[in-house]
Amino acid sequence: MDESTIEMLKREHGEVYVISAAGCEIAVRMPTVPEFERFQDSIAADKKKGTRALAQLVRDCIVFPSREEYDAIVSRRPGLPVSFGSEVVKIAGLVDEVEAKKA
Repeated sequence: MDESTIEMLKREHGEVYVISAAGCEIAVRMPTVPEFERFQDSIAADKKKGTRALAQLVRDCIVFPSREEYDAIVSRRPGLPVSFGSEVVKIAGLVDEVEAKKA
């Protein structure tokens, strides 16, 4: 993804994040609170649907390439939505390690 595309996406969507995996690259924006809550609710309702919830979160947040191009990528590499989704969750602030200190 070139710098001019990234700059255009930033103007259009604010902060954007470029995620790369398995030779594929996408750009996403930060999930909104309702999008992230929907993701969490999907997982809470049925743990077996976690991969679908991750895939939907990516679809909610993707800003590049187009959804049609993304769908074509996913048809060739069906595991990517899980990998990309895991990164979107981290971008949203859900991390494994949290530190607390007595003030």
